[in-house]
Amino acid sequence: MQSVTPNNAADWIRNKLDEYACADALATDIALIVDMFCCLFDVEEVGLRLTSLDSPMCPKFHVDHVPCRLVTTYVGSATEWLENKGIDRSKLGAGSLGKPDNLSGLYGGETEIQTMKAGDVALLKGSGWEGNENSGLVHRSPAVGTNE
Repeated sequence: MQSVTPNNAADWIRNKLDEYACADALATDIALIVDMFCCLFDVEEVGLRLTSLDSPMCPKFHVDHVPCRLVTTYVGSATEWLENKGIDRSKLGAGSLGKPDNLSGLYGGETEIQTMKAGDVALLKGSGWEGNENSGLVHRSPAVGTNE
């Protein structure tokens, strides 16, 4: 995780991706998103994580304990989430008793899983948002597909 500002985000990203042809386009896009997030929440810097994944970062459904997290996926499968209605939050974390999400009783069935698309930009309201302590968005990283 790197702290960046709207003024230095693009340079930091270009430096990290200097051997990739997409570095300029990706740096410009992410810097714009950083600027919008900072403007929206009236903050001067944000924590930025730029990662290429070959396995899910967070494979089980969970809630972030921050006010708000911005998530976007540029290539491949994107974040999955559940609507608040019909989920049993007691089955999150240790409440799943070690069972996989689909067997824990957290949600009713696979048709309840909502999926972002590559290119979507989402603001995920977490449990750290004032007044949202028990209602943060339940979400997870998707399985990574073959050659993805």
